Amino acid sequence: VGPAEESYDSLDTCAGTFKHTGVAGLALPLYFVILLSMRLADLIIIILLALLWYCIIPLLGIFLDRNNWHRFRRYFDDLRNAPILNYTLLHRGMQSTYRFIGNFESITDKNILWIRGENITVPVDLTGTLIYLFSLSSIQAKVQRIRWDKVTTLIEGGRVYVGGSLCMQNDRPVFVHTKKQPLVIIFYGGSDRSLNERVLWAGRNNNQYFNNLTPYSIAAGTFCFLCMAFLFLNRPAFRLTVITSVIAIFTPLIPVLPPGIIFTNMYSKLWQRVRLLRSYLDTIHTLLRYENKYLPNKEYYGSIKVNVEPEGIAPLVRGVGKITEWTIFGIIKENGSLPCESSDFAVLYGFIPGNLLKLQAFYKITSYMFTSAAILFFLAGSGINIFFIILFISRLQ
Repeated sequence: VGPAEESYDSLDTCAGTFKHTGVAGLALPLYFVILLSMRLADLIIIILLALLWYCIIPLLGIFLDRNNWHRFRRYFDDLRNAPILNYTLLHRGMQSTYRFIGNFESITDKNILWIRGENITVPVDLTGTLIYLFSLSSIQAKVQRIRWDKVTTLIEGGRVYVGGSLCMQNDRPVFVHTKKQPLVIIFYGGSDRSLNERVLWAGRNNNQYFNNLTPYSIAAGTFCFLCMAFLFLNRPAFRLTVITSVIAIFTPLIPVLPPGIIFTNMYSKLWQRVRLLRSYLDTIHTLLRYENKYLPNKEYYGSIKVNVEPEGIAPLVRGVGKITEWTIFGIIKENGSLPCESSDFAVLYGFIPGNLLKLQAFYKITSYMFTSAAILFFLAGSGINIFFIILFISRLQ
């Protein structure tokens, strides 16, 4: 810091000397070039630090969060192949992986969650697990993923889903979390069959800037820029560095400042649309994955195409354009009737309006288009605000 300041002061002294000796015409251009390069170097360092703390690290958190939600959706989808634990299977001990659904009863001091089903009460060892809390308001409402010991309040009697390894501990079957088979524990409200749609929606994260890494990166960046501003505060030669450091502290607010916030709002709306389209794709992939197969409960899952819209059956995705065919997914009976609802709550039942292959292509292409448009809107909003910030800094010199 000392030598840099001395360089600035020496340049100012030289400039005065050149002015009085009459050779300023030759020396002053060199002075301003060197001074500009020094200030530009400071500015580049500040920009790089701002990109690191306020952009790169939060983006890394977004991708980590996205990967975690995708794994959650994959675990839940894989557990559809596991049987639902009941009194008979509990005492037979046929296999190690099961699903279970019931009401929350209690959590003991030994990290044991008790879930009460129709005929049995099952313990769950919460050590090393994460709990997913689904909002009661709607299918597309907020979903939280937290450690079980961070849960402040749990309503007794609330619905709980658990899936994973069932092991024997102290001569008692207990759901246990392992690295190879992590437990999936979901607290939710509403009907059991709505859980499918909730998981499909939650499996696509919302690209939130404020994720698990963001608070730490913002704190580190703020501390870094405050230190820079404090070190150069009483040094007139570094006035621009101080101003830029102070402004850099508020970098995370750039997308939500006017006038760029208009474009940021468009980004949020488009990204919600992208999530919806990708959840439709996930729904179709799930249907095709289990089509024409026997389920763990011995029911046969398949589909039938019809030429009129089915009555009394809900659509699983939104149709596009003129629809001439409908595909109903459900349990196929030997009597040739239309597919019906499964006794397994995790089995999707409903119809797809339109051709499956064309719908998949439409959802995929449209989601890519909306993703590109959303990114462009976000960059445009941030770029406009950055332009005005640079203009403001230039006026302060």
